[in-house]
This record gives sequence, structure tokens and C-alpha cells, in this order.
Amino acid sequence: MRRKASYRILADTFRDFTEQTSIHGLKYVCQRNISLSERIFWALVTFCGVAMAIFMTTLFWNRYTSNPTRTTITTLHAPTLAMPFPAVTICNENLVLESKVRTFVKTLKYDNISEDDLVDLFFQLQAFTNSDQVYWNLQDLKSLHFLMSENKYNLEDVLREVGPNCKEMLMSCQWNFRIVNCVEVFRDTYTKLGLCCTFYGHWRLSSILEKMKCLFLNRLKNKRTYTDNYGTEGTLSLVINPKIEKNTYIQGAGLRILFHDALSYPDFRALKKIITTGTQTQIQIFGTKILCSSGVSELSLEQRGCVFPGEVKVKHFSTYSDANCLIEKEAYELMDACGCVPYYYDFSEFPKCNILQLPCFIQASTRNGSWQDFSNDCPASCEDTLYEVKTTQVKLEKGDFYYIHSRDYIENLEEHTTQLKIYFVKFQKILQRDLLFSTVSLIASFGGIYSLFIGCSVITICEIIYYCTLRLLVKKHISERQIDSRK
Repeated sequence: MRRKASYRILADTFRDFTEQTSIHGLKYVCQRNISLSERIFWALVTFCGVAMAIFMTTLFWNRYTSNPTRTTITTLHAPTLAMPFPAVTICNENLVLESKVRTFVKTLKYDNISEDDLVDLFFQLQAFTNSDQVYWNLQDLKSLHFLMSENKYNLEDVLREVGPNCKEMLMSCQWNFRIVNCVEVFRDTYTKLGLCCTFYGHWRLSSILEKMKCLFLNRLKNKRTYTDNYGTEGTLSLVINPKIEKNTYIQGAGLRILFHDALSYPDFRALKKIITTGTQTQIQIFGTKILCSSGVSELSLEQRGCVFPGEVKVKHFSTYSDANCLIEKEAYELMDACGCVPYYYDFSEFPKCNILQLPCFIQASTRNGSWQDFSNDCPASCEDTLYEVKTTQVKLEKGDFYYIHSRDYIENLEEHTTQLKIYFVKFQKILQRDLLFSTVSLIASFGGIYSLFIGCSVITICEIIYYCTLRLLVKKHISERQIDSRK
């Protein structure tokens, strides 16, 4: 008897709900004075409305969770001071110079080998950066390793002795309309392209006032270099002697220019350009700075797909970037595979590979060469600075003079001498990432969907809760009292 009463209470409660609710389709379905065909029609209408509302809700929710942000243009006319000048890394295609090798071998102790054969051994070093062009020989590598061990040289020292360095290649440097000492604004750096020269823009200053000013600005700017100049004569102008020699083990000659953030390792995200020697080359830099609104930082890492400073840390670098993170991951992979890392991973305390381990890390680098293997562990930075470059080259004939400064000319340079001008364009671009859908917008969208398809509102939700809880309990209590009174 109590079970039948419970069924009757549920039926009465549902009938009361359909009569009072704002969902009009349910009213017609449950009305007793309309025909069965009309009820079926309104049932289909109600069902389709609910289905469409659920479908649209799913679409909005997926859009909110998978792509909750949008990027808009803040300005296309930002000054050059709005973003740091990129670090510029210049690498020579020729890792080994025969003239320097012959000078170096005269200082070595060796037996049972001619000087010419010994010189040929050193060209095996080209395989460290051009393994696809240089066919290394394991026996030659063993002989070179034995020679270096006997004379107590490591690989980094040998490369400095036999390859072009910054002091030799850079003949003249101009930065912000002033002639500067090249060795004070460039430093030798090891990269996958060999021994390179990297411009960071911090040079030694003579006066105490300039030193204090530079120290203060560098602290504010996080060791990045800024400039308020632009145009061909206003930023960085160089005269480079690439030290081209006839005897080389690689095909062709030139310079590779890498543009990257000063706090990032010049590898993964570095923008690379190949410069032909014996040219006057102008490189325009177009900067794009990406900023984020406060709402983006409130999203989860999975939603925004990027990280803010401090959220992810790297062990060997002071600042996180996806390039620093990825190069660390590769270093660990190479360490596991070969028990060492290449010489150009000077940021790591891992043991450096010697010459005999060249085959191992070349094979490991080829096998694990896809950066996508580590991309899930190294998300991009939410706020970043990106660079694009446009290059213009003009061939210079031997004997042409090179304009460096309004009162400084260098004449009768060698055939392959290259003039390089790297500068910001007048205006830079600033973008901002903000929320495409905030929580309030999402709720408003849901309200519009359910109002459109089934006439549902907050009042309707309250009615559903009321009839499923309070009204049902009251009816059940009244029914139980009536049953007890009958007994």
C-alpha cells in the first residue's frame, strides 16, 4: 500500500511540476484535454529542444576548455624600447682553418706521422657540426684523440686553437652610433654550429657615472639589451672577415646568423639566416611582443597551454624558456645514451664527450633529433618576444671600401670580407592574450542556449530542485499521515 502511495506521490508531483514550470513543451505533453497525437508532437519538440541545448552546451564547453584565450593587436606602432634587442650569434661555416692548424701542430709533440697527415687529422673536427658533409674516420679519430691526450688538450681548447674566434673575425663594430671594441660586446660561445660569436650589448664603460647607469639599467632590464634607435646606421653595424681558405672539408663557405633571446640557449627557437660572404648585408628586425591579461594567469596550465615565470624551473639556466628546457631534455637523453654530452653544452656539469665518442652522440642526436619528443614537458612561455627578419644582400667587389661611420672608413679589404648591418625597423608590434570566454560569459551563454531551445531559466532550475526535494517530501509526509489515520 505504501509503495502504491509512493508511485502516486511521484506522479502527482510530476503533474504539478509540468503545470507550473516555464518549460511550455512539458505542459502540453501532460495536459489531459489534448489528443495523443498533439502530445507526441510536443514530446518530440521538447526532446529536440533538450537535445539541441545539450549539443550547444557541449560545443561551448569544449571551446571554453580547449581554446579559452584569444590574441588581439594592442599596437603596431610600439617604439623599439618596448622590447629587447635580440642576441645575435655569428657562426663561421669553417670550423677548422688550415693556417691555424699548421701553426698549432708546431707546438705539439708527435711521432711517426708527417705534418701534412697530422693537419688532415684535425679536419675530422668538422664532423662535430657538419656530420652530414664530413665523412669521419674512426682510425683518424683515435689518432687525434691520442695526440690530444699526450699534449693534454681537451676538445674545447683545440677548437679555440684551430678555428676562427671573435677577435680574428670581427674587424669593426658599431653600436648605437658609436664605435665599440668588438671583444667587449661579443663573446665566444659554443653552439651546435661550433665556436661562435654572440652579441649581448653589454660593454665595459670607462666613466664611473656610465658604469652606475649601466648597472642600474641592466638590473631593471634583466640583463637584456635595449635600444631606442632604429634604421641602418642606428643599431649594430659590423665588418667581418670570415677567414675563407682554399683547403676545407666542407662544401661552400659563409656565415650563419642566429637571432634569439639573450637569456635563451641559441638553438631550438633561434631564427637562423645564412649570409653569403663578400656582401653588404642588411637585416631588418621586426619584433613582436606577446603580453597576457590578468585573467589568463587564472586559467589552469592545461587550458592556457603556456607557463608564466616561476611556474616551471630549469636546472641549468636562470630563466625558463622552452628553448632552455628542450636543450636540457636533450642533454639528459644524450647523457643516458653515451654517458656524456657534446662540448657545446657548456651549461651542464655532465662530462663532455671526447673525440672517440663522436659516433655515439651523432647517432643519438639523429635518433632523438625531433624536438616533439620533449614538447609536452616544455610548454611555451605565455609572455614572450618573437623576431622576424628580412635580409637584403649586395655583392661587393674586391677593393670596395666599407662605410662604417660618418668619419671612419676601412678600405681595400680582402675579397670575402662582409659588412653586416642589423637593425630594428621603426615600429614594433605588441599583442595581448586575454580571455575569449570568462566564467560570467560562459554562464550567460548557457542561459541563452537553454532559454532559446527549451525556455529554461534560473526560475526553472529552482522549480526542478523544489519539486524534487521539498514538494516531494511534503507530499510524502501528508500521504503517510493519511495512511496512519485510516488505520
